[in-house]
Amino acid sequence: MIRFRCMYCGEKLRGGDGCLGKKLRCPKCRRVIRVSKANIIKENVNKPTYKQKKASVVTDNFRKRRWTRKDNERIAFYKRILVPQFDELTLFLMVVIAVLLLVTNQQMRISILDFAGLAEIFPGVILLLLIILAGGLPLSVYHVFSRRQKSSAEKMMMVGFAVLITAMSGIFAGLYMLKSSAGLGLIFPAWNLVNAIFIIVLRGLEVINEDSLVDKDASLMQVVIGLAILLVVFVLCQYVFDLYWAVTMSVCVAYSTNFTIASECKAEADKWG
Repeated sequence: MIRFRCMYCGEKLRGGDGCLGKKLRCPKCRRVIRVSKANIIKENVNKPTYKQKKASVVTDNFRKRRWTRKDNERIAFYKRILVPQFDELTLFLMVVIAVLLLVTNQQMRISILDFAGLAEIFPGVILLLLIILAGGLPLSVYHVFSRRQKSSAEKMMMVGFAVLITAMSGIFAGLYMLKSSAGLGLIFPAWNLVNAIFIIVLRGLEVINEDSLVDKDASLMQVVIGLAILLVVFVLCQYVFDLYWAVTMSVCVAYSTNFTIASECKAEADKWG
């Protein structure tokens, strides 16, 4: 029997010795966690005492300080900032912007047809992308209005859809802006390309996995506010500034992702404050 903590809420749990390395669902916060040596609670054992040198005040206070649930929450929060995570609202907004551009922007339709021409060279890759789009798009719309628990296969499909949209917008926008950029202006297309490659690598290394999809239901108010702001951003980029379709998508995808992060930051600030 081993005892371990939930990395999200800090709840103390226990399970058999065989659960090490496996995924379990926390009964308190309902998130899926992987039982590893990092979150195992070590039992107190009697150790021989040794004479220690006098420690500094800072070190001594750190040793006396007890690890709290709030520390676990902070670590989980910083991990969510550094490693991309997605939720139902983010994916729904990605679907909306993709559909809007596909319907209203002829340049996007031409680019997609040109890209589809690569099917003769990379048929397996194109087929995989089509499967991810066909599965992830309807699931992203369905789950934002549903309270049903997502299966592991659904999570993988939705995460794949989020990675695909984010990477595609970054690559197309970066390559387009490289043609007309020079000097310091190269920072923006380079950032788009690096971000796209970074998220693909994280997915390939399985750092981004089904756990990257947060099991958090979006409220109707959040959906309405997020959708309204997204439409304003879309109109400004598409019709006022007349931006290239991939640049518009990149801006809107960044907004949809940062909208969720901003909501989490506010919630964490209220919790810690």
